[in-house]
Amino acid sequence: MRIAICAQKTPEWEDIASQLRRLGHRVETNGRAQRVIARMAEHSFDLVVADDRVPDVDDALELLTELKALAPRTDII
Repeated sequence: MRIAICAQKTPEWEDIASQLRRLGHRVETNGRAQRVIARMAEHSFDLVVADDRVPDVDDALELLTELKALAPRTDII
């Protein structure tokens, strides 16, 4: 499964990414919503896990709306 994590780098998020990689998933992490949106336009992801406090969007709903417009079938948590 291809997973994008959109969250600022913290030990907790790094641990989640490491755990997912150990389970065999391909994981990309990024702390900027606009970078995740750009990556989504280039590559498809099966799942996006997003923190609700991403610095370059006003709120998580804005990020959700943009991601769903690019990839309506991608699950977002």
